[in-house]
Amino acid sequence: MHGKVVGYGCVSSCQHSVRDDRFLSESEIEWRKNTKAAEDIQKVTDAMKKLRDLFLPEDVIVIDVIGGSYRRRHHLEECLKNMSYGDSIVIASINSLGLNSEELLKNYKKIFKKRIGLLLPDYSQKSGLSKYSTTDYAFSPVSISEEEFKTLCSELSMIEIKSNRGRKTIKLTEEFKEVYWFYERYLIDPVTACKNRYFNISKNTFRKLCDEYEASGKYNDDLEYQDKTHQVSRLPKRHGVINDTMENLILDVVVGRRTLENACGIYGINLSRLQYIRYNLKYYCKKGGALKKTFELRDYELIESLQPRYEP
Repeated sequence: MHGKVVGYGCVSSCQHSVRDDRFLSESEIEWRKNTKAAEDIQKVTDAMKKLRDLFLPEDVIVIDVIGGSYRRRHHLEECLKNMSYGDSIVIASINSLGLNSEELLKNYKKIFKKRIGLLLPDYSQKSGLSKYSTTDYAFSPVSISEEEFKTLCSELSMIEIKSNRGRKTIKLTEEFKEVYWFYERYLIDPVTACKNRYFNISKNTFRKLCDEYEASGKYNDDLEYQDKTHQVSRLPKRHGVINDTMENLILDVVVGRRTLENACGIYGINLSRLQYIRYNLKYYCKKGGALKKTFELRDYELIESLQPRYEP
């Protein structure tokens, strides 16, 4: 006789934080709230259907809805608190346990160490069970040795998590570059840089695209043009962090220990003269000073023009 069974799912919320509303009209705010709320409801409905298709009654199904500002999985925490050996958690996808491989692995280990059964279907297998399952369809424990568990954890740590946020993949378009330079010139806020009339992406995706653009062969030519037309060499670099290696490079050049070219070769960093100047300004610019500059240069008319247009 098996114990308690819970069907568990998790979806990412489409809702945005209140800070996103600073430059929107009341009608646009209301439109966003209604639309995103409807998208969240549909996601939860879809997640519940996947678990009902596994012949689970609705009253044993729980779905966590998490977002950028609230990441706690309250239902999963309750399961871990109140369930034990003999009980089972059923998931329709391994993604239910984490938005990234680190979170997935952490939750998988918690379930395993509490000796709670985990049932994950995989119909490509003869048993119909994923190798990550620790219980079968009769909710009887599946024997997994410590060595097997370590192997499974190693695989999970490298698994690629597919986002269920529903965002479209964006590439390095001319529109992205335009927004990038608005951002680097401190004309727009971070929210508008990610969510605008051209695209709607996460902060992490924005950072990755910035890194990709700055590593491209076209970047230095564009930087030269931006400096000639907008004097960006007078502005601290906005995107990117100054790690220890970058700090050592900057200090070596500042004190005259090495030329920029030699320092780049030694530290393995490829920087043009203009890039170095902007990183140098970033290094010596206090955080408060950089924040002051963002408000001094912010162009509210530009921000308004970049907002998505909504039908009334």
